Amino acid sequence: MSLQVNLIEEGEQRSGSSLNVKSFARIASIVGPIMIALFIAQQALSSFMLSSQLRNLELQWRAAEPKKKQAIKQADRLTFNRATRKELDNWGHARADWNQILAAVMQAVPDTIQFTTFRSVLSDNPQDPPPSETLIRDYLLTIEGKTRGPQSMQNVETLQAHIRNHPFLAHMLESVSVANFAADATSDDEASRIFTLTCKFKPLPSKEMH
Repeated sequence: MSLQVNLIEEGEQRSGSSLNVKSFARIASIVGPIMIALFIAQQALSSFMLSSQLRNLELQWRAAEPKKKQAIKQADRLTFNRATRKELDNWGHARADWNQILAAVMQAVPDTIQFTTFRSVLSDNPQDPPPSETLIRDYLLTIEGKTRGPQSMQNVETLQAHIRNHPFLAHMLESVSVANFAADATSDDEASRIFTLTCKFKPLPSKEMH
């Protein structure tokens, strides 16, 4: 018969497990707040870094915004200048050399003729429509003048022939016609005559508008 005497009071007895509930709770109460604090610190650091990047991007945008606006203005100006240059180029291709034309007409005028009006009219809408994306210009030169004497009509016809057959004008004129010939109602000279001569130029060669 063996007797076993337990000398340890019930409150002093240890659990058979190496980690009792109280120890676990004590560890959890220490480690848990630390983990939460670390998580909060990590989130705060990430938020701070994102805020810093956002501020840097905003600063870069504000610094680049004037340059972008300037670039847009420059692009608009370039587009406008290119359109203007295209118009000037087209005008240059289709213009008439009026300094040479005027000089040629002056050479063709006989001494018996006096000019009173010299007018050129430009038509950008010829009767025969040009092909798409082309530019054709028709010029009509109107000359008004005076002459006198029994040979007045002959004087006008001489001017007409001189202009039509002038070496510089002949290749560019389509027609030269007397549109009007009448007595000069504004003159006391009964022999004075007024006339109108119209010179229709050939349409200039069409130029493609690039």
